Amino acid sequence: MKMVFLEKVAAARATLRGLGLGKHSCSSSNKPGSGSLIARALNGEEIQALKASGNFSSDPSWSNVKVVGSDSKLASSSIRNCTFDGEVYLGDFSQRVNVFVDDKIALPCGLYNSYIRDCVIMDNVRVSGCELLDSTYIESRAAVVGCGIITCSGNTTFGNGLELPIIVEVGGREIELFADLNFEEASKVIAFRGNKCLQQNYRDKVKRYVESAKSQFNIICSNAKISSVAFMSDAFIGEFATIRASQIVRSTIMSSQTEKSLVLSGSDVRDAILQSGCSVDSASIVEASLMCSHSHVEKHGKLLRSILGPLSSVAEGEVSSSFVGPLVGFHHQAGLIACYWPSGRGNIGFGANVGSNHTGKAPDQELWAGEGVFFGLGCCIKYPCDLTHSPYSMVASGIVTLPQRVEFPFSLINGPQQLVNESISPAINSISPGWVLSNSLFTVYRNEYKFRARAEKFPGANIEYRTFRHSTVALMQTAKKRLENASTVMVDSSGKPIYTEKHVQGLGKNFLTEAARVSAISIYNFFIEFYALQGLWINIEALPRADIVDLIYCIRNVSSPLEVELGSYFDYSFAGISHEGSDETECFQWEHQKVILADMMAAKNDIDDELLLVEFLIQKLQNSAEKIPMMVEACKSRDDVRGRTIIHGYEEAHELASEVSVTLRVSQEMSLLRSNTESFLNNLKV
Repeated sequence: MKMVFLEKVAAARATLRGLGLGKHSCSSSNKPGSGSLIARALNGEEIQALKASGNFSSDPSWSNVKVVGSDSKLASSSIRNCTFDGEVYLGDFSQRVNVFVDDKIALPCGLYNSYIRDCVIMDNVRVSGCELLDSTYIESRAAVVGCGIITCSGNTTFGNGLELPIIVEVGGREIELFADLNFEEASKVIAFRGNKCLQQNYRDKVKRYVESAKSQFNIICSNAKISSVAFMSDAFIGEFATIRASQIVRSTIMSSQTEKSLVLSGSDVRDAILQSGCSVDSASIVEASLMCSHSHVEKHGKLLRSILGPLSSVAEGEVSSSFVGPLVGFHHQAGLIACYWPSGRGNIGFGANVGSNHTGKAPDQELWAGEGVFFGLGCCIKYPCDLTHSPYSMVASGIVTLPQRVEFPFSLINGPQQLVNESISPAINSISPGWVLSNSLFTVYRNEYKFRARAEKFPGANIEYRTFRHSTVALMQTAKKRLENASTVMVDSSGKPIYTEKHVQGLGKNFLTEAARVSAISIYNFFIEFYALQGLWINIEALPRADIVDLIYCIRNVSSPLEVELGSYFDYSFAGISHEGSDETECFQWEHQKVILADMMAAKNDIDDELLLVEFLIQKLQNSAEKIPMMVEACKSRDDVRGRTIIHGYEEAHELASEVSVTLRVSQEMSLLRSNTESFLNNLKV
C-alpha cells in the first residue's frame, strides 16, 4: 500500500535536514545534512535593503535570517514590513511569480506585514498579513494570507495515532487513526476484535507510521491556499488544499491537484484526518475523526469521534462515535450515534434518532446497520440493533423500533396499524419482507444509477454500486426459505395466520401477516431468478451452439450449494469488505448463479434437450425484463395518483412516472435486453 502522506512528510523532513535543521527541530547551527541544500547568510547590502523596506530582526546582526541556495538573490523588494524571529530560511521571490490565494485571485509572491518565527519559506511563496507565522515549513507557490496565529507545539504527528473509542463509547472497538488508513482495513479492525493477530499487527503498523509522521514544524505543501485563518496549529496541509476562515488543530489535510480538499467558512477541524478530495464547509465541526476520500461535512454538520466513508456526506446533523460507509446521504437535522455501517449506501431522514446507545447504566450499546438501509423521518431506533442481514430495508417515518436483529432484505418496518392479536405487544411493529422490491422498485434502480454515477466519477474510491449481487441475493434465498418453512400458531382477528420471531427466525420485534409472507416469497423468488438468469445471459450470449450445450449440461449437474464458501464471504462482506468487481468475485458470483439455475432446471424436469432448456430460461429472462419496467413505473405512478387527488395542478409541476429519467432508463435497458435475447434465440433455432 502506498503511503502518500508519509512520502510528503519524508520529503519535507529531508529538506529540513538538508538545511541543517536536524531531524525534527530547528537548530541554531547551519551544518548541512546528506543531500543538503545550501543556505547562506545575508550580506550587508541585503540587510540594509531589508531594513529600508520596513523589516526588523530580533537579532541585531540579522544572522538568524538565511537565504536558501548559494546563488540565490534575496528579493528585498518583495519582503516588506516583516519581523523575523528565531531561525528563518527564505527562498527566491525575485521572479515576481503570481501565487493563487483563492481559486481565481492571484497576488505577487513575497513576504508582507507578517511576524515570522522559526520558519522555512521556499521559492515563490506568498505570506501577507499574518500576526504570527511560527515553526512552519512552506513549499513553493503556497499562500498564507490574512491569518492570525499559525504555530506548532514542537512535537506533532498531525493527528495521526489518535485512538478513537468508536461504536462502543466506553471502549471495546478502539482504533488508532492514520492518514493512509484504508477503509476496508479499518472495518476489519473494528469488527474482528477476537482476532488478536490482526489487532496486534495493526497496532504495530500504526506505531511505526506515527514515528515516521513526527515533526516540529507545520507542513504547508505547494500550491496550498490558506487565508483568514484565526488559528492553526500542528497542521499538515496538502498540495492545492484551500483553508479559508476556519481553524485547523492537530490535523492532516491530504490533497492533490486532481483531488483538492477544502476547509471553508468558519469550520473547525481538530484532531482529525481528511483524505484527498474532502470538504468541510459552512461552520461545520470535524473532531477526532477520519474523513475518507471525497467525503463531505457541511451546513453546520458535526462529525465527532467517527470515520466517514468515501463519497458520504453529513449536513446539518450529527454523526458521533460511528463508522459510516460509502455513499451515505445525511442531509438533515438528525442524529447517528454508535453505529457500525461499513456497507453504507443508505439514507437518514429529517429528525431521525438513530442513537439510543445509552441504557441509563452506560453508553455501551451499538447498531450494526445494513447496506442501503433508509431510516425514515422522525424514527427512533433502540439499541442494540442488527440490520446487516436486511440490506435496502426501510424504517417508516415516526416508527420506534425495539432492540432486535432483523434478517429480511428489502423490508419495510412500519407501525402495527391495528391490534392484530391480544398476545402481541402494541410496541411490536409490522414487517413486510421484500416490500421495497414489490412496492418501491423505482427507489432501488434510482439509487443504483446514482451510486454508479458517483463510483464512475471517482473510480479510485473502489465502490461497488450493483444492488443485485451474490451477497444480497444469498440473503434473499435464506429469507425466502424461512418464510416457506414458517410455522403458525397465531391468527389475527379475521382468523388469518400471523407470525413473530417465535415462528420465523429473523423477524425481530415485528409481526408478519400471511399476505405479507406470501407476497415476500413471490418477490424474492422473482429477483433471485432474475439475478441468475442475468448471469446465464452474460455467460452464453457469445458462445457457439456446442459450447452452450456443454455449459447447460454442466449447470444441470451442479451439486454443492456453496454454503460454506458463502458463509465465509459474508463474514467479511458485512464487515464492509468489498470484493465486488474483481475477477475472483465475478467467478464466485457465476458459481452462485449456476446453483440457482440448477434448481430452476430441476424444477423443469419435463425438458431434456439442453437447447430447449436454454430457450425456456431465456424466455423467462425476457418475461422478467418486460415486467420490471412496468413495476418501476407502477410504483412511481402511485405518487402521481395521490398527488393529483390532493394537490391542485400537481401534474403541471411534476413529471409523470412514465417521463422520469429513471423509468426511461430502466425501460431502455430492459428493452435492449429483450431485443438482444430475441436475436440470440432466433440464431439458436437456425
